[in-house]
Amino acid sequence: MRHLPPGHARQPAIIADIKKIKAGYNGEYRVFQSLKSLPEKEYLLFHDLRLFGSPFPFQMDIHILFPFNP
Repeated sequence: MRHLPPGHARQPAIIADIKKIKAGYNGEYRVFQSLKSLPEKEYLLFHDLRLFGSPFPFQMDIHILFPFNP
């Protein structure tokens, strides 16, 4: 935003994008902080896990592994 002149036509769209990015980051951070309280011996918690698959790689923000005993 510092590089745009005041009143630039794209300024409202850029401000809206910045707000969305910040909201997404803050929400992900709050969820991750809450999940960190899980017992370490019972769960594995992965953050920003990047997986390479066909045809495109993708990233999971949070992935939890835990034992399943039906």
